[in-house]
Amino acid sequence: MERISGVLIPGLLALLFIAIGLPLVFRKIKPNYFYGYRLSSFVIEDDDIWYRVNETGGKHLVIIGCFVALISILAIFYIGQTEIQSVFLAAGLSTSVIGIILSLARTLFIANKMAKDKGIK
Repeated sequence: MERISGVLIPGLLALLFIAIGLPLVFRKIKPNYFYGYRLSSFVIEDDDIWYRVNETGGKHLVIIGCFVALISILAIFYIGQTEIQSVFLAAGLSTSVIGIILSLARTLFIANKMAKDKGIK
């Protein structure tokens, strides 16, 4: 497992991010409490805010997924080299975490701005 951890784990993460992000990008997910960027109550209460925030967040997830997929693809060239696979694994995980944090910050900013513009917040 350690010989391909830099390929397998980032590759699965990339697929997960893309699979979760695409329905959000195409506005297929209605306001709910289980799936999507639910940053505060006013996001779920207002359809315009919900769809804008989740479309933006979905785009971020797809972009993060593409970057992590690239890391996974590059790791294919180093299969069997445990030390280098560890570097690719760390790069994939850190890209995922940093990407999610930046996405949450950006979508929270958008949600707050839209709520203020609508007089909700």
